Amino acid sequence: VKVYAPYVYDALNVMVAAMVKAGSADPKVYLPVLAKTEGYKGVTGTIAGRKWTSPSGRKIHAVPTDG
Repeated sequence: VKVYAPYVYDALNVMVAAMVKAGSADPKVYLPVLAKTEGYKGVTGTIAGRKWTSPSGRKIHAVPTDG
């Protein structure tokens, strides 16, 4: 569990930043903002928004770009 803590920390902070920027906690409003995230400095590296589907079919919206 501790291994994932930094990634959860970054994911939550990126999501909150998107909500603040969008001015809403409504996923229909903040998810497009989250997908456009660029250059977010997290503890796991710089994070940028991307929309892609993992091999398991899960939607991924933000991933580290330099980690």
